[in-house]
Amino acid sequence: MVKQAISKLTAYTPELTLAELKQQRGLDKLVRLSANENAFGTSPKVGEALRAWNFTDANRYPDSNVNGLRQLIAARLNIDPATLVFGDGLDEIIQLLSRTLLRRMMKWS
Repeated sequence: MVKQAISKLTAYTPELTLAELKQQRGLDKLVRLSANENAFGTSPKVGEALRAWNFTDANRYPDSNVNGLRQLIAARLNIDPATLVFGDGLDEIIQLLSRTLLRRMMKWS
């Protein structure tokens, strides 16, 4: 059962793909800002960082608490690091929110 506070939310409807939108609108080039896409492409600094990455530890799981990033962001924003939430993509954040906001509908045996 859904908590009353969120029971009237509507389901997410994904946007058309970039290719579908270009075809639909008859465009050769399209910059779509509504889907969190970067109109300028990948930063050259990202390429540099990937080339400089030490792949010897690529077979190990990283720190799941992202402590280094957590401390840097908290220091920059002058906030408590414990108030930050990180996820492995939007799907994990949605799962975390669901576990926080939704009630269990039935009890599993």
